[in-house]
Amino acid sequence: MSVRTDIAVEFMADKTQSEQNVKVKKYDVEGIEVTNVEILNDAAAKEIGKPCGKYVTLEAKEGMNIFDSDMLRELLIAEIRGLVGAVEGDILVVGVGNKTVTPDALGPKAAAGVFATRHISEPLRKQLGLSHMASVSVICPGVLGQTGMEAKEIIEGAVERVDPKAIIIIDALAAREVSRLGRTVQLSNTGLAPGSGVGNSRTELSEKTLGVKCVTVGVPTVVDASTLSFDLTGKKRREHEPLIVTPRDIDRMVERSSQVIATAVNIALQPENAYEILSSCV
Repeated sequence: MSVRTDIAVEFMADKTQSEQNVKVKKYDVEGIEVTNVEILNDAAAKEIGKPCGKYVTLEAKEGMNIFDSDMLRELLIAEIRGLVGAVEGDILVVGVGNKTVTPDALGPKAAAGVFATRHISEPLRKQLGLSHMASVSVICPGVLGQTGMEAKEIIEGAVERVDPKAIIIIDALAAREVSRLGRTVQLSNTGLAPGSGVGNSRTELSEKTLGVKCVTVGVPTVVDASTLSFDLTGKKRREHEPLIVTPRDIDRMVERSSQVIATAVNIALQPENAYEILSSCV
């Protein structure tokens, strides 16, 4: 049975790779376990089932509420800056998902908290003392059933108009293990398939398909019932019964995680003085 998960470390759980194919580094920071995985070649990518690139997993130890941790925010800021790199030009933030379906609302909720600054004119920036403020655009493309368009089509339109140098994509993910729900954040530079968190995977969003560096930030909000059933019983559910399992406190989890991610993105992209001034205007 194929295991459904978006979390790179779960893909690797049953596979052994040499350091020539995959680099893995683990360390602990104030109760948060950081796992850096770098898939180095196509052979490893094919066996593991994830594209070549970097994956960073931040996971709380048992009994810890990761989204109430100040250290999580600091780690997210550092990882986002590291993956985005030194960018001179516009940055596009995309909140992927369906805001009316709670387990899939992470992207739109987080994007709503990101400061859009592209519209602020240069003279006004100088007047406010924000000459070095990053130019950020924010969109939420919705889902196919709401717009009649694939998220990729809408994002392509924004890319053509804005010409960003990097895209930050925020989306809900699916995990294999229930214990990861609400306790894990994954970042990568490999893109993603929107809707995977709720079993409705759409066209890939990545540098390969959009022509722009893509950094993704995601939180697992669901576990596929078939995967969970197989792990617990060894029996496979019937394929025509697509069900997902989500925590009973999913509303609070999505609300809190989206706030933390939005704050981390804002601080990662903006100089300190710009972040403080923008925050005071909210």
